[in-house]
Amino acid sequence: MAVAEYRRAGIPGGGWPGTFDDIRVRDFLGSPDSAPAAWRAADPVRGLPPRVPVRLVHGELDHEVPVSVTDAYVREARRLGADVTLHVVPGAGHYSLSDPQSPAWPHILVTLDGLV
Repeated sequence: MAVAEYRRAGIPGGGWPGTFDDIRVRDFLGSPDSAPAAWRAADPVRGLPPRVPVRLVHGELDHEVPVSVTDAYVREARRLGADVTLHVVPGAGHYSLSDPQSPAWPHILVTLDGLV
């Protein structure tokens, strides 16, 4: 899983203090001011183009990380020649993609199955 810096992406509600995810990221990485190297290393855009195929699954109704953020990553990665695919799951939110009981879970399994 990648770490997204919501503030820099211009996501409403992002920042310190802000969303629960921001607090968890801060606890894991430190703040952008106290640990800038860790934040740079965790930024998926700075790792473009990836050296391996990238498969992304994003919930259409994700209010934590809007699909537009993932779309921007995909466009830039493809522009640089990366093998990137994005599957947007209709009706799925942010957390339903990691819940095996969710109707969105089969989309994750199909994506993973395509990697083996």
